[in-house]
Amino acid sequence: MKWNQEIDLDKHNLWFTADLHLFHANILWMNNRPFKDCDEMWEYFKNEWNSKVKPDDYVFILGEVLWGSQASRLAAMAESLSGHICIVLGNHDKEKTGLNGKGRNFDVFESCERADLIRVKSKTLGVDQLIYLSHYPALSWPQKGRGSIMLHGHVHGSLDEINEQLPDLRVDVGVDGKLANMHILSFEEIYEYMLHKAGDIPLAQYMQNIYAESKKEDSALKDKVVL
Repeated sequence: MKWNQEIDLDKHNLWFTADLHLFHANILWMNNRPFKDCDEMWEYFKNEWNSKVKPDDYVFILGEVLWGSQASRLAAMAESLSGHICIVLGNHDKEKTGLNGKGRNFDVFESCERADLIRVKSKTLGVDQLIYLSHYPALSWPQKGRGSIMLHGHVHGSLDEINEQLPDLRVDVGVDGKLANMHILSFEEIYEYMLHKAGDIPLAQYMQNIYAESKKEDSALKDKVVL
């Protein structure tokens, strides 16, 4: 995990996606995707991606990139898609591991990690935001109590209602999820979603309020037990 990965939004746009499952025939019916076959799905995501992502942009794929993870197909994919592509490996990403511990099949991309914590900054937008990236959803993550956002995939939208109901700053960025809805997501879209959830106050302040309220509830419960 890299703690010093920093992206300047004033120089690069930032995008997120997960659970593409490219060339996975069964995903078409399993998740009711609107494509007649895998080739049509690939063409859709390639055009969607390249219509948005510029060569100097960063794109994080949070797992489930390509069914089978063949090195030659991954290389062809990397060549076809714009931007600096960073991979957070998922359970179906079957990489061959080299001596350095990296997934050799995924070395064609900018980075290859199991989880990542990045900092996103913009003087223009007044943003200084930590984002924890994992294929799997988590109940806790680094700097959660200070407003860190948690982005995940893996569940193909099945936790959308739970994520919405909980106060946590967590969302599924997978293409089958409610927020993405078959699109890749910009940082701005995700940040706006989180600010709306927080009631348009700074995310760090929102989480401090959540923790303070939780402590009050715990204290009230202990008083009842003592009585």
